[in-house]
Amino acid sequence: MTGLDIPFLTTPVSPVPQLQQWFMDVSVEDVFPEGQFSIALPRLWQTNMAGADQTVDDATPALMLLDARPGAEDAYGAQFNARVQVICAKLFEEVNGADWLRMYLDGQEMHLVEIVERPTAYGVMGDVVAIDTNGPRLHRMMTIKDGDRIFLIHASVDHLNQPEWPNFQEIGLMAIMRFKLHNPTGERYAVPVEEASLGGGGATAHFLLPVHWSGVDAGDAPPSGSALQFVYVTETAITGTLVAILGGPGDSIEGLNSVFAAKLDAQGFALDAPVPQMEATQDDLHLLTLVQPAEKQGRDMAIMHLHATRGEQALHLAMIGPSADADFEAWAVNRRAFEIALETLRIELH
Repeated sequence: MTGLDIPFLTTPVSPVPQLQQWFMDVSVEDVFPEGQFSIALPRLWQTNMAGADQTVDDATPALMLLDARPGAEDAYGAQFNARVQVICAKLFEEVNGADWLRMYLDGQEMHLVEIVERPTAYGVMGDVVAIDTNGPRLHRMMTIKDGDRIFLIHASVDHLNQPEWPNFQEIGLMAIMRFKLHNPTGERYAVPVEEASLGGGGATAHFLLPVHWSGVDAGDAPPSGSALQFVYVTETAITGTLVAILGGPGDSIEGLNSVFAAKLDAQGFALDAPVPQMEATQDDLHLLTLVQPAEKQGRDMAIMHLHATRGEQALHLAMIGPSADADFEAWAVNRRAFEIALETLRIELH
């Protein structure tokens, strides 16, 4: 249960025979081909679709593909004014669906009750329960990502001053569970990605980054090792810096991290202790991620670290940028780039 005593529904509460009586799969085809999908809706609902002549592109960055409501007084959901919408939006940068949804909610008059992050091959999607800040609606939403398009499944009801009643989320949960794109592109990323490589005396490391990250001079590198540095530049500032340091023979991950921390200290960073996030071993590649709160010139910063070792070979990768509280959009872009580098990293021993 949440602080507002509203449950996060993960399975339908009604018996299966009742669900089969109430719901049916609807095929939404009167939209552009890549936007066609199927979804579960209650029977006797009316549907309005965008039309096949409209698409999502630079000129139309968002489009409501489906707006569905009860079409009869005895339709399930009519008694609490239920509604299901599917919105498609264009992504101009690679971010997680969960973070896109957080930014979307910032522009709505809603209070976020709970968000569950769901990892997928296309990034982390967001599954949300929210309520109106000053209204009667309870909302259940989830994102689905395909290439440079993100789909938001958004169901809402009048909660009748009982937002804790789990059945109010059932229409949204059924829509989410049964949603399926008919013609997915299968593209994992919203923008093209390129491979970055760096070699040392004993190994070569490779990882992917979105093309919007530009390579710059990395400065000093370990003897017999190498270093790369990339920056993300907006119209007004550098909002993210990714540093990759591959050690030479005999360089430990602790040593690489110590040298990196000393450089940050010299640049005026005040560093807190790093907090471990994830540890895993893939074959003989050991991975440890950490997040380190920091401050520079009065601004809250976040440093995401990856410590990777294969045998005696060490790689330190660090993402430097504003914290989520200081600049959420920049943090979201940095987070996703860091995740892509982590997910695609490979170290080849010579």
